[in-house]
Amino acid sequence: MAGDIVMKSIEFEGKSYEDAVEKASVILGIPADHLSIDVIQVRKKIIGFNRKKYRISVSPKPVLDNQVLHHLDKWIDSSVHTGSRDEKSDFFLTGKAWIKSGELIFSANEALQPGITIPEELTMYINNQRAQGSVTLYEGDQIRFTMPYVKQDSEWSVRMDESTQEVFLKIMPGKYLVPFLEDHQPDSDLQLTLGYFEQPDNEVAENMIFDKLHEMNIIFGIDDSAIERACDTHKEGEFLIAKGRPHVDGEDALLDVHVALNHERLLSSEDNEGKIDIRDSLTIPGIRKGEEIARIIEATDGVDGISVTGDVLKASDGAPISIKSSKDIAISENQSILALVPGRPQIEISGNLYRIVIAPKYTHKGDLKPKDGHVRFVGDVEVSGDVTDGMKVSAEGTIFIHNGVYHTTIQARESVIVGKNVISSTVIAGKNSVILNTLGSRLSAFMTDYEAFVNALNQLRHVEEFQTYFLDPSKVGTLVQRVKESRFPAIEQNGKELTALISENQERLESVWMDFRQAIERHFLSFRLQKYFSLEALQEIYHQGKELLAICEAPGSKEADITINYATKSFLEASRDIRVLGKGLLHSTVIAGGHLTCDGKLIGGETDTFSTDLHTVGSPSGVRTILKADADGFIRASLVHPDVIIRVGNRQYFFTHEESMIHARINDQGELLLH
Repeated sequence: MAGDIVMKSIEFEGKSYEDAVEKASVILGIPADHLSIDVIQVRKKIIGFNRKKYRISVSPKPVLDNQVLHHLDKWIDSSVHTGSRDEKSDFFLTGKAWIKSGELIFSANEALQPGITIPEELTMYINNQRAQGSVTLYEGDQIRFTMPYVKQDSEWSVRMDESTQEVFLKIMPGKYLVPFLEDHQPDSDLQLTLGYFEQPDNEVAENMIFDKLHEMNIIFGIDDSAIERACDTHKEGEFLIAKGRPHVDGEDALLDVHVALNHERLLSSEDNEGKIDIRDSLTIPGIRKGEEIARIIEATDGVDGISVTGDVLKASDGAPISIKSSKDIAISENQSILALVPGRPQIEISGNLYRIVIAPKYTHKGDLKPKDGHVRFVGDVEVSGDVTDGMKVSAEGTIFIHNGVYHTTIQARESVIVGKNVISSTVIAGKNSVILNTLGSRLSAFMTDYEAFVNALNQLRHVEEFQTYFLDPSKVGTLVQRVKESRFPAIEQNGKELTALISENQERLESVWMDFRQAIERHFLSFRLQKYFSLEALQEIYHQGKELLAICEAPGSKEADITINYATKSFLEASRDIRVLGKGLLHSTVIAGGHLTCDGKLIGGETDTFSTDLHTVGSPSGVRTILKADADGFIRASLVHPDVIIRVGNRQYFFTHEESMIHARINDQGELLLH
């Protein structure tokens, strides 16, 4: 038989009864009407304005009574199909005590009684008798606690900013460190431990602030309401309590540039293993045709001001600028400067004279190395040398690399051309279907369970005895969490894995994926934070997930090709064609939405294309090589060695000996023809 669940009382203090109740509600995260409140003491405050101090004792009212829990468990078993219940669970808890949500719970009978060890800082009473050290709990014992708290006084200071004529009050409210019992799993010999949360207690009074302002000769622009808010705040902060009217010098005319002009070194961030990649900090600026480059801001006159001490502050006027005309730009009537061609914007400044030109392509001379940083550009990118040592090049246009790429990642929205070899690298032209396919698979698995989860909540909401609980966030969270853990035990882990995958690829994904991840983390994974619970938010996650699934399944651009000389141990993917003009492909993976042409040898690895034209496939010694083509496509090869598998549609053939002049395709009868 279980012992009583102890709902402990906690004391709070405030400047009024309402203030004390508000503190209790904020600290505990429980609405005031769900608290049991008793006034312990009312006393006068000696300093300040002689306000009263109220001390109250609060404890949470039960959210779900035993009858409701019984009905909920019955409903889950019958309607949500939770599976069989472990009838031995109560037996295994007998003789044990545990802490859950700060409450002591125990189960005892005549044969088995749990023991607990009481820390020195905790005063505990069993059946109104003081208990210390190690004690035994018996069936029916009534328990209460007295836990001491520590008081820290408020700290504050006033400072004046001469340049802005602003006066700030920085305040750090005092606080009580209120103890609570830390959660612990069931144990026959339970060691009680105390944790602490903070209860603010601000003792700073308004007259103290006004005295300080008088001492600093501050007489203008004092904000009484800000001072009152500061004295009532429960959080550390800085308040603007007085503001003069600073003098405003006239602004010089300037060019308000709306695009980046120079290579930008961004602050490198740590990955999940705490490592920093300094190459990932370089961004190449770019602009599209018709996009606004800048806007001319005219010079303004100065305006005199007045200080917080009452003195006049004199101001001066600003100076003009001029823009030199160029074939690359146009200036509108509202002084907006527009790009007439796409490319990389450049601005030359000589005194007050500005000259604007646009370079249509980003060119990197020589080899691209780690010291140069990764390249990202909205137009075309050209590298006159090699790309080496794990570098990344991405462009919304075409990428042309004169020499080779070694241990790198190349990704273009349009085509990629590599003049020489591709060694141990990834080259992608068009939509990055690899990432989206992986995300689509993970998202699909999550959404299958998630849809059933949301449907179960909608079903529960229409059960008459639970309808009122969906109107109260502090109650509905308990119900929903029970359904989630009982019926869908794997969905939490699936959600964590999905958000982790999005985080890993956030630099290559659109912002809508980041919004989706944040919604899952706030409204689904952080369920126990009841203030974030919203059934509507959970339903919106479902709709967002369906839209993102459609993005993953949508076809990419059909206009992106890859042209290279040779590749080994690499990954190549193009939304249209791939051409290998030199020695061939060695142990590489090739994916093409269109046609693959390889003039040299293709040895090892795997290809997956619509159609393929090859010269030599495999090796006389036998190297497993897999060629795949669409059911409406074909695979042609001049020479095929043993240990090669070709697959057209769902038909395949394994070569056991050398054959020549292969033309594999599916005929009208669904048969695979080789010649």
